Amino acid sequence: MVFAADSLSILSMELAENGFMVLVPGAMSSGLDSPIFWITMAGSLIVGFAVAYPVNLWLLKRGRGHALTHGELGHHTMDNRPLTFALVSFLLGGFLVALLGPLSH
Repeated sequence: MVFAADSLSILSMELAENGFMVLVPGAMSSGLDSPIFWITMAGSLIVGFAVAYPVNLWLLKRGRGHALTHGELGHHTMDNRPLTFALVSFLLGGFLVALLGPLSH
């Protein structure tokens, strides 16, 4: 049940993120040193979150997905600080590469 719920969550997130990347002109053909790539990547993460959040909320309210895991382990709250730190670090690193990369040539 957890696998099926995670699959639904990941599917909704990936479709939204990849769809957003495809819709932005030039984002798919730009390199890692291009600001358009990183700006679009940040936007796609926001869109992916906005799409996957209601899906996960719906699953959790029905006792599916990670709710099953947390219920079995006795955990009632989730700590999202490591995920937030990882996403912010990834995006800041990408922005630095995009902005400072051309200066190194």
